[in-house]
Amino acid sequence: MIGYVLAVVRLHTVMFGGDWDWWVWGFCRVAYSFTVGVLLYQIHAHQRLTFMRSIPVIVLPLILAICFLSDDTVIGALEVIALFPVLVLAGAHAQLGKSAERFCLWFGAISYPLYVIHWPLLKIVKRALSRFDMSPSETIVIMALATALMVFVAHIVLKLYDLPVRRTLTRHFVAKRSGRVLSKAKQRC
Repeated sequence: MIGYVLAVVRLHTVMFGGDWDWWVWGFCRVAYSFTVGVLLYQIHAHQRLTFMRSIPVIVLPLILAICFLSDDTVIGALEVIALFPVLVLAGAHAQLGKSAERFCLWFGAISYPLYVIHWPLLKIVKRALSRFDMSPSETIVIMALATALMVFVAHIVLKLYDLPVRRTLTRHFVAKRSGRVLSKAKQRC
């Protein structure tokens, strides 16, 4: 967290690490996010903070929407350090109906492929849009369609690449692990 705060203070923004000029600072951003993610997973896995189940699910997107209205660096840093982790914990403890749960599981499954493909696809869409003189309402429609396209492509990437690769790697490493366990067992006999 100290590295992340130092980076925000030095750069006067929470949006860093994605450009070559600031790549070193990106390590602070990633290290903080990764560490907090592991901590949140452990808190959730060990059933800590179950009082978060009492937060109505509708409150979460409202708080998130308010976050995106702010452009202040200090508020942005506080959102990343405190508010986003609380939102993640509250979402992890949310009680959902079956269809909402299925949707959330699917959206969680495509989140990594979406993360991987969103930047290049956005660059393509922005470049294409820059060639046309469009009104704000036309731009909003195009960006909504681009978002739908990104979700669709992320779903395809999940089904055709991500899941098969995970299955193959899991089989490979489970087989290796099983082989080691068997060889250790044979050595003991």
